Amino acid sequence: MTIRRLLGLTVVATVTACSKSATASGTPHALTVSVRDNTFSPPADSINAGDSVTFTWQGSQMHDLIFQDSVHVPNVSTPQTAGSVKRGFASPGIYKYRCTIHSSDFNTGTMIGTIAVY
Repeated sequence: MTIRRLLGLTVVATVTACSKSATASGTPHALTVSVRDNTFSPPADSINAGDSVTFTWQGSQMHDLIFQDSVHVPNVSTPQTAGSVKRGFASPGIYKYRCTIHSSDFNTGTMIGTIAVY
């Protein structure tokens, strides 16, 4: 099994396992993702359409954050070491994001993440 396929299966399994964290009440839910040195924490999670995610920088290294689907979710940041930014997700889908400094694409590297929106 290739590393790319193994990572893909890991992301699917993680998103599936995390799908229980999305609220079913219809009340907006907020998720926080830590942007740490060479990792996102959690790297995969789920929310409901209409919920938001706050990305908070907590490491000492420079990181940026872009989404693969920048049409539906605007790119989040330029390179920075501190601060936070909040993004809402209106439409269901799987949204991949990455730090362009530490990951060369949306499937490999140390800083990739996924938000599943239901």
